[in-house]
Amino acid sequence: MIVPTLQRSRHLVPLVTRLADHPRVGEIIVINNSPERLELPHARVRVLNQPTNLFVNPSWNLGVAEARFELICICNDDILFDLRVLDTATRALRLPVGIIGPHPTCFVDDEREPSTARRRRIWVSPVYERTPGFGTLMFMRKECYAPIPDDLKVWCGDDYLFYQQKHRNLLFRGAHIATSMSSTSGAPEFSVMKNADTTFYLERLAAHSPYLDRYSREGGRLARLRDAAHNFVRLRRSGSREV
Repeated sequence: MIVPTLQRSRHLVPLVTRLADHPRVGEIIVINNSPERLELPHARVRVLNQPTNLFVNPSWNLGVAEARFELICICNDDILFDLRVLDTATRALRLPVGIIGPHPTCFVDDEREPSTARRRRIWVSPVYERTPGFGTLMFMRKECYAPIPDDLKVWCGDDYLFYQQKHRNLLFRGAHIATSMSSTSGAPEFSVMKNADTTFYLERLAAHSPYLDRYSREGGRLARLRDAAHNFVRLRRSGSREV
């Protein structure tokens, strides 16, 4: 597990504590970009205190370089999530897949505790466009990680990783993730940097996409099938006979 932090999230300590006690987690690498030193005493936790803020994407690069295990997870410090996802991701990564991230429907209000009371089934499906919130919780094999260019500091890192994959990326559904989205990166102090990251990505990197080169046709076919299915359901619900 790789968790960058500026120590601005109240979820950081509960998140690391829960993960450190889970049998699927071999290690947690916390990249502390805050000037305030961080100590998290646990045998599975390594805190890399930085003299200056590396920012998000360089922190991901550092964490992956330091990782000792074949399977990695990049995790925001401002989320709490259904830990059954760890089992789902581990099973899915036995297959030739790229990155596994959350479907937008997984996200719930920050004040709600992720619940497994209903024991909803967690499942995965292919995805061909990077979806909102994808970078909050990403699972992959270490060999699938593509080091993010130094010019990208806080934004578009998940876009770069997503579209560099050789195998199909997946979305998981059925698990709750409690978060106040972008609680750190959404701060006004990062707005200029985010704009610069977006401009650089769109002008220099977006056109170079092994993923779209491989799967654009397949993604287009699935999109058309989904649209047709949605139209069918809509017409049936409206009572139309034109189906």
